[in-house]
Amino acid sequence: MNTVITSAELLLNASKKIAAEKGIKAINIRNVAEEANVSVGSVYNYFKNKEALISETIAAIWCDIFHNAEGYKELDSFHDCLIWLISMIDKCCSEYPDILTAHSHSIHQKEELEKGRMMMDKYLTHIHYHLKKVLENDKKIKEGIFEDSFTRDEFISFTFSNIVLSVKGNQKNYSTLIKLIDKLLY
Repeated sequence: MNTVITSAELLLNASKKIAAEKGIKAINIRNVAEEANVSVGSVYNYFKNKEALISETIAAIWCDIFHNAEGYKELDSFHDCLIWLISMIDKCCSEYPDILTAHSHSIHQKEELEKGRMMMDKYLTHIHYHLKKVLENDKKIKEGIFEDSFTRDEFISFTFSNIVLSVKGNQKNYSTLIKLIDKLLY
């Protein structure tokens, strides 16, 4: 057994492996220590409890999916951006089937739950910002669609919410949503 660990990243990699193979709910200090081949105490040096470990693991998963994703920088249409986003969320959910629901079910300490919400808000804000930027720069969108009573922000929130609901409900057919958005915008 390796008693010295050089970084939290190695522990998070072990935790992500457990999440991919057995689900987020299977993550605990002992399992991660075993997977990383370190002592339980080594894990506690980086994560004060199971909830902190789960929260950080989920954040690392989302970070891997969205920050290391290929193809985003070339997008200049909202349609293409939406297809890319759906494919990234599908990829994440394929690799980690319980990622969208496990966070709230696996964390019971109020402090860690709030920290997890803050991390998720950070990623959602990041996604929203980039969707809005692509929407504003898409030259093919009809003029006059957005106004004070129907803003780009509301449209993006509606669109993203429907994508998440579809994923949570295991409805992998996004074609109706995409057709609806295309009819509205183009």
